[in-house]
Amino acid sequence: MGSANPALSSTTVTSSLLAEDKISLQMIVEATRTLLSDPRLTSVLPRLLELARQYIPADAYAVWRQRIDLDRWTVLASAGLSEQYQHQFESSGPMITEVVAVPDIYHLPKLVEHRKKWYEAEGIRSLVIAPLRMRAGIHGTLVFYFHQPHTFTNQELKLTDTLANLAALAVDTAESYEALEKEKQRSQFLAEASKLLNSSLDYESTLSSVAKVAVPQIADWCAIDLLQDDGILRRVAVQHVDPAKIELAKEIMQHYPPHPASGVYQVLRAKTSGLAPEITEAILAAEQRDEEHGKIMRSLGMKSAIAAPLIARERTLGVITFVMAESDRRFSQDDVGFVEDLAHRAAVAVDNARLHSSLEHHRHELQLSNDRLEHRVEERTAELKRTAGELRELSTRLLQIQDEERRRIARELHDSLGQHLTAAKINIDMSLAGTPEGRARDMLVRAQQEVEQSVQEVRTLSHLLHPPLLEEAGLPSALDWYVRGFAERSNIPIDLELDPKLGRLSRELETTIFRVVQESLTNVHRHSASPRASIRVLRRPEEISVEIRDFGKGMPSDPLPGVGIQGMKERVRQLGGDLRIESQDQGIAVCAVMPIAS
Repeated sequence: MGSANPALSSTTVTSSLLAEDKISLQMIVEATRTLLSDPRLTSVLPRLLELARQYIPADAYAVWRQRIDLDRWTVLASAGLSEQYQHQFESSGPMITEVVAVPDIYHLPKLVEHRKKWYEAEGIRSLVIAPLRMRAGIHGTLVFYFHQPHTFTNQELKLTDTLANLAALAVDTAESYEALEKEKQRSQFLAEASKLLNSSLDYESTLSSVAKVAVPQIADWCAIDLLQDDGILRRVAVQHVDPAKIELAKEIMQHYPPHPASGVYQVLRAKTSGLAPEITEAILAAEQRDEEHGKIMRSLGMKSAIAAPLIARERTLGVITFVMAESDRRFSQDDVGFVEDLAHRAAVAVDNARLHSSLEHHRHELQLSNDRLEHRVEERTAELKRTAGELRELSTRLLQIQDEERRRIARELHDSLGQHLTAAKINIDMSLAGTPEGRARDMLVRAQQEVEQSVQEVRTLSHLLHPPLLEEAGLPSALDWYVRGFAERSNIPIDLELDPKLGRLSRELETTIFRVVQESLTNVHRHSASPRASIRVLRRPEEISVEIRDFGKGMPSDPLPGVGIQGMKERVRQLGGDLRIESQDQGIAVCAVMPIAS
């Protein structure tokens, strides 16, 4: 047999390479059409793993994505890997920029040698890692895992790199699409939330409605706490897709309200948002109050959280909190601005509602004050009218009293002084008419006696009108003088009892007490037919009490008060006191009480 034709061999190799390129090209076209048919990441990732299985028959597959905000790698999609293995890579670690083939993990390159223990625990003996070259840089990898040592051909490495490039394109496109959809969703949500917040001034009801709209669209949990006047947060809204968990959250809030060192209070005091991209065991331990509380919190399965303060007019009104749990989604720094936007709108709505409530309260108070003022004006107007009538009535009474006083003085002058002066005049006339000297002398003597009696009557009358003892010696002396004179003139015994502590009082008060006693004794003499009378004047810490009692025939069943009684009452009333006339079983008692301060 002749040797092989070199030209034929070259042609065969070229044909083989062309065939491989054709297959690669067909794979690229088919894979591109498959991956980009639905731009959603949830659709792209399963199709990406299916393509990987078609072209490279490995035992496990994974698409890893670097989370810069978390400083760690996370699995976007995988097949054949345990849950424990997927959570081993906590740190970002060194970046892989080219395809790395590892035929056997016992000969690992330095770039990934720190992962050997994880590979052994998972039963991995061989793997190939391809970087995902995305627009923002290399932030992901496509990895194929084998349970047996595996020698990679150039074709497999090229296919791996090609699939990684397609995966990078698909993930980049899907993430861009989802970012746009997320932004659209956020805009729609903010518009709907604003509509709800502006629909009513009952802000607790509107906040509850916003929480309902947010779940599960924005998060799995939503809670809104408002700050009270006592500095304590009160939960006004909590929402979850499962009503049973809502009740559980309410029970937790009731039995384990947030303590001052908890996250929500830190957000409240700092007036800045708090982001927990991953709710770690350390975060849960810091929040729990006791072991039972910790068990309950861990049973909720919370994965990620973000809390933003409700701030309006530079005042912090509360905190809104979103939590990811069942959906296994995570919050990122990109979500903070959105949540703060929602928190600001909610805070403005709460502030506006409270301002409106405050304005309504002040308007109501103003209306009440106005009503009270109008009522008071009406009362004062009626009081002024009543006072004007009383003043007119008082003027009339004073005129009557003056007229009565003039009549009494006229009677005294006519009945007593007039008779004495008439008798003196007759005696003088007779003595001047040629009466014998002896008889004329007797008549002049009698005339002198009548004149002296008249002088005494004038002096007594003057003292009764205004006793000088009242100003010179005080009320006790004036009353003692008057009562003794009255008893002599009326022949009515008077029992006078004066408080030893009575002392000097104001001129108005002493004058009023004297006039009350004077008028009362005058009435006793004129109307009661009483055999005797008693007077008691007592001093208490803040008032003076006066009682004039007779033991006569008493008062008629339907008495008509005279000018004297009305005058007494008016005098006492002007000093802020009270005067009563009481009819006893036998006789009448006049009782007056007046404040000393007057």
